[in-house]
Amino acid sequence: MGKFLKVLAFIFLVLSVLALVLGTMLFGRRELLKGRTQKLETAVIQLGSLIESQAVEPQPNTFPAKDASECAAEALDSPEKSEFWKTYAAHLEQQNQATINLGDRKAELASYYLRDPVTLKVMRDESGFKVVKGKGTMQDLLDEVQTKAEEQLKRLNETRQQLKTLREELVKTIEELNTRKGALRTTLKGKADVEKKNGELEETVKQKEQQVAEVTDQKRQAEEQLAVQKQNVARLEEEIADNKEQIASLKKTLAARTGEGTLVSPLKVGPGVKGKVMAANEQWGFAILDMDEAFLKELLGDDLTGDLRIIELNVKRPGPDGGFVTKVRLYQVKRDQKLGIADVLADWQQQPIQAGDVVYY
Repeated sequence: MGKFLKVLAFIFLVLSVLALVLGTMLFGRRELLKGRTQKLETAVIQLGSLIESQAVEPQPNTFPAKDASECAAEALDSPEKSEFWKTYAAHLEQQNQATINLGDRKAELASYYLRDPVTLKVMRDESGFKVVKGKGTMQDLLDEVQTKAEEQLKRLNETRQQLKTLREELVKTIEELNTRKGALRTTLKGKADVEKKNGELEETVKQKEQQVAEVTDQKRQAEEQLAVQKQNVARLEEEIADNKEQIASLKKTLAARTGEGTLVSPLKVGPGVKGKVMAANEQWGFAILDMDEAFLKELLGDDLTGDLRIIELNVKRPGPDGGFVTKVRLYQVKRDQKLGIADVLADWQQQPIQAGDVVYY
């Protein structure tokens, strides 16, 4: 009896070790099956986001039909229209349609068996086998995804076929357009030639009319010039008389500027400051002077009505460090403004004359 128990204990020990080994192996297989199932669930959910949940309903087309009538030199009120758009499925152009959201249906994706909605027990068929199909099961969800994928593939093939048909229509339209453009170029060239010829004829007529107008205008101008010349002769006679007086005045001024006129006697003009420089032009060699009233009376008399006689004045820079600048020759006076205009004597110039310089005698 003791030997039997020892044998039986040994058998139990062997079976326990075998059970432990099989349990370890089954646990590894369980983790493998669990990981694969989770990855498949994630892939199915991601795949559902790429499948449209429903097809777009077809709608009537309102695209303008192409004029299919031949071009002729006549107007057509009701030309023949192409029927291309009647078979065109415009609803296939719509993008960004709603996709299947399986993230909210994970419970269905994890339900392999069909369960009773009340007792939640696994339902069995007439043969006693567990039911794996029906609403709420994984199989039903996968069948729905497969149906939607088949419908989307069908729409994709329809779109491809429509693209082919559209391409053929486009090629035919381009060929027809190219032919029409060639004929139009020929027509436009002929029209341009006719317009060019008409333009040349119009230009010839215009030139003839212009020549007639020029002859008429020349006659009118000749008559006007004769009348103008008569007036010019009378005006020139008057100008000659005026110019004689101006020439005499200019000769007098020129003689005074060149020293031939009478200078003011130094005894009648006392030494001292006579004014200042208001502006100067180095390029043209003249200066505008602001002159003292006393100095003007010395030159022109108390009533400032006397004749101006040329006088040379000195110019110095104001201030303790200012030195001699140049000499100027006064030859014109603005009596009402007490201003004088003087030539800058370059032979005496030591430094550039500028506004603010002092004029003295």
